[in-house]
Amino acid sequence: MLPYVIEYLLTLKKSNAHVVHQGISQTIVPAVPPNTQIVLEVFPFADDYADLVYASYIDNAVMPGVFFAWGQYYGSRTYEGILTGGLINYSLDSFVYISSSEPAIALIENQTALNQYYAGRVFFLAIANEEDYQFIQEALARMGTSARLEQLAIESTQLLRQIATGVPAPQPPVGG
Repeated sequence: MLPYVIEYLLTLKKSNAHVVHQGISQTIVPAVPPNTQIVLEVFPFADDYADLVYASYIDNAVMPGVFFAWGQYYGSRTYEGILTGGLINYSLDSFVYISSSEPAIALIENQTALNQYYAGRVFFLAIANEEDYQFIQEALARMGTSARLEQLAIESTQLLRQIATGVPAPQPPVGG
């Protein structure tokens, strides 16, 4: 199931065309040699202006506890440590813009004396140009206001129904 904000962004249209499109990127390293570091730089896909990464998965065939890893976006590390079963079995949710000037950087290091298999997937939204990027930023800024307006509309409808029918609205129980 997609996070609500991602579902919302997927519904945005401009000139009858969708503003973002979903994408998936997969990295597979069949045999990482012992004590070897691999550094990955993640740039926007093809000719995208930017990509919005919202989930990352490590393949469940990766052995827990054999890789040290860190991920970095905009100069801050979002994760640093040993890849454990919890990180392998569940997604790493995020909301990170990746652009040509600000790529994501990840490092994985095999800490064992054996070759190890590594694979991971990243799910993202592709943003074609700077105009679409600005459109998305504005939509996200309005999103919180829209949610509050929807709640106020529901409350107003309930109040009008109560006034029109004379029937009081249900009240929450006293004491919780």
